[in-house]
Amino acid sequence: MALLTTKDVCEQLSISRSSVGRLVTDGELPCYKLGKSLRYYQADIDAYLERCRVKVSPAITCAPVQQPAPQKRKRGRPIKNTVPEYYPGMKVV
Repeated sequence: MALLTTKDVCEQLSISRSSVGRLVTDGELPCYKLGKSLRYYQADIDAYLERCRVKVSPAITCAPVQQPAPQKRKRGRPIKNTVPEYYPGMKVV
């Protein structure tokens, strides 16, 4: 098994050097210190990627979301929403 450098891990995961350091500090990615440098096994990186994997259930991907039809008044104009939308940073009067 070959040991990888921090630069190699950064390129494989497409993250910055500081992000790799944070993963090591948080204990999510094991490393080995050889002299002044850190080294990583490919198996450890593969195990980390497997833990990060998102599992998608088939019910979410197959069932389309149906929007309710807007209610109409007698003259055909749509009824406005009674609840106003609020966005963060918006002034409340």
